[in-house]
This record gives sequence, C-alpha cells and structure tokens, in this order.
Amino acid sequence: MIDRATVPEAFRRTLAKATGRPCGLGKLPLAEGRPTEVPYLVLYPEGGPVGGAPPADASEDSELPYQVTAVAARTDQAEWMADRVRRVVLDRRVGRPLAGSAEGQH
Repeated sequence: MIDRATVPEAFRRTLAKATGRPCGLGKLPLAEGRPTEVPYLVLYPEGGPVGGAPPADASEDSELPYQVTAVAARTDQAEWMADRVRRVVLDRRVGRPLAGSAEGQH
C-alpha cells in the first residue's frame, strides 16, 4: 500500500521538473504569492485508493487516478506540455532523461 498523502506532491514536483513549468495541486500555481504566467499545469487528484506496486518499481503497474490540465496561450504550448506529461507517466526508462528539451518551449 502507498501512503496517498505523499503521492500528489511528488507527482506535482515531477511534472514541474519534466516540463520546466509550474504545476499547481488542484489550483493555479503561484510564484511569490502571485498567479503564474502561462503555460502551466494543474494536477487534480481524482480520489479513491492508490493501489499497486510502488511507482519506482518499473516492472509492476499501479493505479493512480489523476487529471492533469495544461493551461497555455497557444495550442502548440499545451500540446508540448501534454506530450511531456504522457512521457512522465508512460515512459519506463528508469534513470534516463526524457526525450526532447524543455528549453525554448515556454
């Protein structure tokens, strides 16, 4: 069993690092108490139990119900961020950097 309280914050930090853009947990991300400029992500926990093996176990599946919303000024920004989110969730190459670069995509 995975403690639910630690998972959303860890996932939020992972998404922010992978995209190079802020990610809020259920709300608009803030920077120094002010709303962040677009593009950014908002992570919404969907509730329910967290099941399966620990997320670090690359050989097992887990059930972690979340919605991630990409908020951007342009469609290409939103699509780029959505692609990065999919890579974070679906890519099982442990310890390897994500394909592509966060540079120049904001």
